[in-house]
Amino acid sequence: MRGGRRSFVKEEIEVVQCAVCKEEMSSHDFTGHNINSHNMLAWLEGTMPLDLDNEKLILSMLNKALKSKKRKVLCCEICGEEKKSAVGFITHKQVCGKSEEEKEQLKISCEVCGKSIMPVSLKSHMMIHQRQSTSDDFDQTIGSPTSTSPSTSRSEHNGRKPKRAAATRAKSRMMDFLSDDGYSVPKKVPKHLNEPKQLYTDMETHGWDSSPRLLQTWRGFISLTGSIMCVYSDCQYRADSIDSIRNHLSACEYIREHNMRFLCNVCLFQHNQESEILEHVLTEHESQESFLSDAPSSSDINSTSEAEVESARPAVKRQNRLSIRPKPPGPQRAFNKMRFLQNTVTSMGKDLEIYNTALQWTFDFRLASYSDKVFPDLVPSKTEWSLLLENLELYVPRATKSIPIQFQSTSQGMSGLPHQFSIFEGQVIDGVSTFFTGGPVWAMEWCPIPMHICLSENSPPSEYLAVSTHHNMDDTFCVPKCYSFPNIIQFWECGNLSSKSVLQHPKLALALAHDYGTIWSLAWCPSGAYDINPESSKVATQSWKRMGLLAAGCSSGDVQVFAIPFPDELVCHQNQRVLPVYKSKPSLTLVTNFTEPSQCTRVTWYQGRGHGLIAAGYCNGMVALWDLETLPPLLWDAEHSTLKPFQCFQAHLTVISALSFNPEYDGRFFMTGSHDRGVKFWDMEDLSAPMTHHRRGYVTDGVWLNLWISSITSYDDAFQHEHTNSTLHPVRDYGYKPYPLLTQNSVAWCLSYNEWINATAQGSEAGEIVVTFSSQLMRGLDNEKSSIDKRIMASYTQLKKLISGNSSTKQLGEVVTWKPEPKNNKNKGKKTAKNAKGKGKRHAQDAEGEETIAASLYTPEAILMERNPQYYADIEKNYGLCVCDVVKGDSNKHKLPEEAKSRVRLSGKMHPTCSDFYPITSINKVVWNPNIGRFFWLATGHQSGIIRIIGMHFMQNETLNEFLIQASETLR
Repeated sequence: MRGGRRSFVKEEIEVVQCAVCKEEMSSHDFTGHNINSHNMLAWLEGTMPLDLDNEKLILSMLNKALKSKKRKVLCCEICGEEKKSAVGFITHKQVCGKSEEEKEQLKISCEVCGKSIMPVSLKSHMMIHQRQSTSDDFDQTIGSPTSTSPSTSRSEHNGRKPKRAAATRAKSRMMDFLSDDGYSVPKKVPKHLNEPKQLYTDMETHGWDSSPRLLQTWRGFISLTGSIMCVYSDCQYRADSIDSIRNHLSACEYIREHNMRFLCNVCLFQHNQESEILEHVLTEHESQESFLSDAPSSSDINSTSEAEVESARPAVKRQNRLSIRPKPPGPQRAFNKMRFLQNTVTSMGKDLEIYNTALQWTFDFRLASYSDKVFPDLVPSKTEWSLLLENLELYVPRATKSIPIQFQSTSQGMSGLPHQFSIFEGQVIDGVSTFFTGGPVWAMEWCPIPMHICLSENSPPSEYLAVSTHHNMDDTFCVPKCYSFPNIIQFWECGNLSSKSVLQHPKLALALAHDYGTIWSLAWCPSGAYDINPESSKVATQSWKRMGLLAAGCSSGDVQVFAIPFPDELVCHQNQRVLPVYKSKPSLTLVTNFTEPSQCTRVTWYQGRGHGLIAAGYCNGMVALWDLETLPPLLWDAEHSTLKPFQCFQAHLTVISALSFNPEYDGRFFMTGSHDRGVKFWDMEDLSAPMTHHRRGYVTDGVWLNLWISSITSYDDAFQHEHTNSTLHPVRDYGYKPYPLLTQNSVAWCLSYNEWINATAQGSEAGEIVVTFSSQLMRGLDNEKSSIDKRIMASYTQLKKLISGNSSTKQLGEVVTWKPEPKNNKNKGKKTAKNAKGKGKRHAQDAEGEETIAASLYTPEAILMERNPQYYADIEKNYGLCVCDVVKGDSNKHKLPEEAKSRVRLSGKMHPTCSDFYPITSINKVVWNPNIGRFFWLATGHQSGIIRIIGMHFMQNETLNEFLIQASETLR
């Protein structure tokens, strides 16, 4: 190396030739060529060739090739047949390309039984004779132990280490001692002698179809394929249960033509000779110990009835590699804990489709749990409901007009000029029911309707949506305090929402005035409160026809239960032509015994049989539980209609933001979520500690899934920016860990789960509605990459600047984008001052001047001058909204816009928000319609006071239509 330059010499590549195929290649490529083309059985031209007659050498080379290959198979160079073992490959190479006569000539005869076998199979064949001879020797020597000399060779004991002489003598003396007392030593039979008898049966023996091992095999075929085929040849009968196949076997017409006698209980292989079936069991199913350990002994079978043997479900153990029991494909493979799902689930599916099995599950649950009449004493009294005429402005929300809102869709474009709604105005715009409530929407629920009324073709009912808003657009609340002020609960009539009907303009049908402040949560009684015939009530003359029971969690600290009448019953407002605002006392008040009152943030009503439980969560982290069916005297105050909780405990450290019951087990289990970043599952019988506690992020909402042993929770993105996801949480990590289900790039304020179609919807502060149509949620989630394709962006909201124009028409301009905070100037000034050290005085003064200017940008006066709008008045003057529907009810699910899926693949691609900007784009509440035949409608409540009812009917298929027809016939 001279002059600082480095010289390189190019390495020459050596060319070699394969001695088997005569192909030339570089020396570096020969190893891969030898493994892939010749299974490590090739050598270089000019080197020592391999000894292909050395069996041990060939086996070692083939095993090395199996370990090196990505696909663990050995491929024949002549015919291309693949083998998974080295012995099988050698056997194939001996007969590859040869005729049947040549194959017979290669076989050799066994010296013991005289059977003709291939040379490679001789070793395994002789092991069978060795086991038989060992069993005969054992039968002769059992019960009469003899001393073994230390010099006895290991070969005389079948390769096992002989027992020490002292141990043998001690055992003999112990037997003599016990025999004096009349004790007889039971004969112990080696394990491998019992194995063959358990793995095959004699079909001429009475009760052969009750073999525990055979019953287990049949159950496996039912769980994987759904049916069992008759064991007799030429019979094509299939059964879906063990009782059916056993009844058929006793009367099958092919019994006489069947010439096989013995049946393998593992793979159902048949043969007419016991020696052949024994050899098949020992060679093919030698390692079936995991199944044999589950099979009961003969004494247990004799003491157990046949019905008990059939009903006993064997413990599920790991499948052995050598077993030929059919395995499900990859997406169908499940955790052992969720094996029961294979009876109903045939495929997880990669396309965007609904989970059809959930339809029948939900229908069966409602048939068993929902009733026609509950709480008959809680009725809307005619004397207590009065039309509000005075001080109406105190109860109605303050905002009389909405900000300009423009609607567009990906397929149709803009709908025209922006709309500015008046308070309580409703329209149908581009197939979407839209109305203005006057304040930020924070509580919203659909009124439940009995299934037989929803499916009635003669008089389909109207759908009602209960809504509660803030009184002012700028209302804020402090956690430790309680608030009581006038407000209303709105009931909007949305018309008949069946798939065959035409959308009607939504209208405010009823408003309930109260003085309990803001309603943070609403919950309808799931069933039994919808009066069909008013004559059925004992007090029909004194009460209105009841539409439902509504529980409201109030900022005043109590839970109020209102008996809501049908709006058609109240006609006072129609005569006077005023707003239908009525005032009434609650039918029941659920109070607490806290030392200091706290706001009620969440309330939920138990969906199981009777609906007697109500749970509420509070700002102080407490959870209270009431039982409406018992009304014990110590808790019930009949004079004031108040009920105290039978259980109250500290669930979290701060605000309860998620609360939901498990619909099974009489409400014993429920989940809670809080702002303390915890998600907990509780058992009501032991509230000292939660069953499961997940700690992930600032919980904003959550729901227990009715069909699965898990819940879904949404979070604030403050702790994991661009990495926050609404998460699926299993109870006690049942089969999988918490799984990210829905993406977000801002605060996800709300969640809603649709049990009919197994769908989940999420609304965020950025104004995005994300929906996922999940498959089963109990297995395979860790490996289900197709779950990303099941998410879609239903709609999103953009904030636009308002262009000044005529007073009657307003136009929206460019989209507002969030600007980063001005940190560069401040950092630049510090860097200049630091670098100015050691330089001239003039440069130091310039650096200090720049630093002073940069610091002045962060004075309180400068921040207030250029800060973002933080009040609704500033938004109303200068901004408007643009709501874009990516998918609509008439969309084609096979041709959805690209942005419907691309926007929700990564959290970073979704819209962000600005923390110091008034959240005008926020979606605070989303609710699926729970009624049968209407469950494709999703109501979305916005911070701007707008509520939109979006349809997802593009997911409807033929299976759903057939289900609705069958459900209607069942209910009829």
